Amino acid sequence: MMRHHVASRCRIGPLGKWRSVLSATLTSPAAQPLNRSTAQLLLFPLAALLLLTAIGLAQAGEDEFDEIPLTPLPGRLAGLDRMKPEERTLLLHEVAWERQRVFTALIRRLDSSSAEARVHAAFLLGHWHLEQAAPHLARKLTLRDDKAAERPPVWFWGEYPAQEALVRLGSAAIPSVIEVLATSDDATSRRLALLVVRSVDGTLAQARLSQARDDEGDRDRRRRLERALAELSAAP
Repeated sequence: MMRHHVASRCRIGPLGKWRSVLSATLTSPAAQPLNRSTAQLLLFPLAALLLLTAIGLAQAGEDEFDEIPLTPLPGRLAGLDRMKPEERTLLLHEVAWERQRVFTALIRRLDSSSAEARVHAAFLLGHWHLEQAAPHLARKLTLRDDKAAERPPVWFWGEYPAQEALVRLGSAAIPSVIEVLATSDDATSRRLALLVVRSVDGTLAQARLSQARDDEGDRDRRRRLERALAELSAAP
């Protein structure tokens, strides 16, 4: 779909625009000495040149998208209605197993020596909505992409990909970030944890934290949750 959009934009958008401009120019009062056949003779070679340029741009876009590796799984899923019952069951097992393999691989990459591997893994755990990753992402809550300012203006994640991934996980992430608030005194960890709670729970964030505080029996944990409520109230 993206490839079609790029190709269509190159073929139709610029060509249509410039053809209109050329037509308007050739039919303007300043161009009146030219008769219609002469104008067409001038217009069509220029239009052909623009078309060839547009096709070249479209081909370049298609080549770029062709570099993205694809898996056969979506094509197989599209054939669910034509499969035998035992084939569908086998495919279900395969998809579930693939999801587990992805989860395991990405969790391990969170502790990679490569900073790039860590931020990519954090993003993908949220993108795939792997809810069981919540405690692992909360452990890496302050994971920061040091190259965030160097990346394209529109990118997959911002400065703190683990925090953003937890927001994507929604309610499944709340117990893990509340655990951060109950155990950590680190200012950045607490700020990001509160941001997750506010982003997921909205106006119910205070009630959620109040309930967690009331249910807490440990004095130090309860004190930190009290502080989290105060920090939440003071937040803009």
